[in-house]
Amino acid sequence: MIVGAVRLDELMDIVTPEVAGALRADLEDVRIGATSLAPRDEAARAARWVARLTARRGVRATLASPDARSWDGDRGHAIPGAPLRARLTARLGADDDSASVGVSRLDLSPVVAAVVQPYAVGVWLPLETRALRFRRGLSSEPDEQAIDAAIAARPVSTLVVGQVQGLAIALVGTDLLAVEVVARALRAAAQPVGDLGLSPWQTPVVQRGVERAAGVPHPDRIDLESIWLGDPRDFGHDRLHRVVDVAAARAGISMRA
Repeated sequence: MIVGAVRLDELMDIVTPEVAGALRADLEDVRIGATSLAPRDEAARAARWVARLTARRGVRATLASPDARSWDGDRGHAIPGAPLRARLTARLGADDDSASVGVSRLDLSPVVAAVVQPYAVGVWLPLETRALRFRRGLSSEPDEQAIDAAIAARPVSTLVVGQVQGLAIALVGTDLLAVEVVARALRAAAQPVGDLGLSPWQTPVVQRGVERAAGVPHPDRIDLESIWLGDPRDFGHDRLHRVVDVAAARAGISMRA
């Protein structure tokens, strides 16, 4: 599902219940891996929103990012201690009473280097310790490392947020590769700089993910819809659906009627 609005805060009331809906009722702990927890970062804002929602349901939420320490969703402030990447990965994917959720920011900067970004799969590799990576086996290929880390994390839901042509958007889904493919297609549709004209399915990380059964293997398995929160006469309505239609075509996805 892709949701668009004028402001990010407008999206969260719709998107966070979608994330929470992927969580089992008997969970005791939700680990939220984010690309950043910097105060003004869009991924950080979204991750904290999800943490507050899970905390209200009585589930402990622990946030992680490469640039921050632990954040307690019950109390809403930083917890002093060791960097969370060491704390999080010690339990990553190990418990039946816990789950992981990934949150990232879609970077649409007009620079070629921004084509390479976490999207959905890449959220988890920066959170791994070297010891954990060594235990599950070393790989010299970055794409293999990223997929292996994501499989180890077992995210039950992934949320990608960002700004597309002046609009706040949120992409949410329970299938890791589906979110990866659509996020890459959105980048190509909204920002031509660095785009080589390839299908997201042709990228090495997606191909590796299909080989490892990390998610859907074909666009026919992806159910995609776009929702505009606001008056259909607003400028954002047509702009959102136009970008999403182009992205869906790039990924070979048939939009939901």
